[in-house]
Amino acid sequence: MQVVNQKIKILSYAKVNLFFNILNRQINGYHEVLTLMQSVSLADTLVFQFNKAKNYKLEIRLKNKFDIFPVDGSNLISQAIEMFRIKASLDLNYHIQVDVTKNIPIGAGLGGGSSNAAATLVLLNKLFDNILNSNDLCDIASQLGCDVAFNLKGGLALAEHFGEKLISLNDYPIKYYMVLIKPDNIDVSTVWAYREYDSFIAKNPTQTESVKQTDYYLDLIKSGNLTKLYSSFSNSFENVIFELTPELKTLYQVILSLKPQVSHLTGSGSCIYALFDGAFKAQKFIQDLKLKKIAIPFSTWYVEPLNCGNYLNF
Repeated sequence: MQVVNQKIKILSYAKVNLFFNILNRQINGYHEVLTLMQSVSLADTLVFQFNKAKNYKLEIRLKNKFDIFPVDGSNLISQAIEMFRIKASLDLNYHIQVDVTKNIPIGAGLGGGSSNAAATLVLLNKLFDNILNSNDLCDIASQLGCDVAFNLKGGLALAEHFGEKLISLNDYPIKYYMVLIKPDNIDVSTVWAYREYDSFIAKNPTQTESVKQTDYYLDLIKSGNLTKLYSSFSNSFENVIFELTPELKTLYQVILSLKPQVSHLTGSGSCIYALFDGAFKAQKFIQDLKLKKIAIPFSTWYVEPLNCGNYLNF
C-alpha cells in the first residue's frame, strides 16, 4: 500500500427512493420490494489514515456534532472493513483512523450508514489493487444491507427482490431539481416501520400490497414521459408512518400545497423529497416552505441527482 501516513478523502452520497413498493412478506421475515433509487449530492465526508502497526486497530471519530452516531463495532464502516478483511484474507497490520463528517441525517431514509459502508469497500478494494472482484464486493454489500449494494455504484437504479437485485438506469437519467425536507425531531427506524407496516396490513386486509410492475416502470423511465412516471410514484409506508406521526403528515400536506411535481417519503422516512423542473422553483419552494406556520422544526437541502455513489479523492 502506497498511502501509509497519508490522509485519503472519500465522499459518501445519500440515496433517495423515488418510489417504494412493498410487494409481500416472505417466510423468512424479509419483505420483497420494488424501488427506484437515486444517488444525490448530499454527502458525508470520510477521511481515512493508515499507519503501520503490529496489530489491526480501527478508530472511528465523529468530527461534527451529531446526536446519534456509533463509533464502535456496530458502525457499518467497522463491519465493512472486517468483512473485507476476511473475504480478501488480509492481515491488516494497520492502525486505521476514520474521521467522519456527517451531513446525511440518521433515521431519515437516506441511507447514510449504507453509503458509508459502500464507500469504505470501494476505497479498500482500490487501495489493495482490486483484490476482490465485483461479485465479491456485492456479496459483502448484500450481507451488510440492501442499500449498500446499490451504493457500490449508485446513480439511478431499479431495485428488486430484497433490494439487492439492481437494474442500472444510468443511461436514462431523469432531469429534475430536488429538495429534501426532514423534521428535526422525528427519526424513523426501518425495523420499526416494517413491523408497523405488517401490523397495518394484518388489521386492514382490504389494503392490498403493491403489485410488481418492473417492466412497466422500465418502459416509463426509458420513454422519458415524466408526467406519467411521476404520477405512478408511491410509497407503501406512507399510510402507516403518517398515521403514527401526525406531525409528519401535516408537514407533508403543507409540502403538497406548494405544488411540487411529485413528493413522497424516501424509504421509511422521515425525510420527504420534492421534485421540480427548475432550480429557481426548487429554491423558491424552500423559501415559501419556511414562511409557512409549521408546528415542528425542520431542515431542508437542495440537492441534485448523481450518476455515481461515491467519489475517491487521493
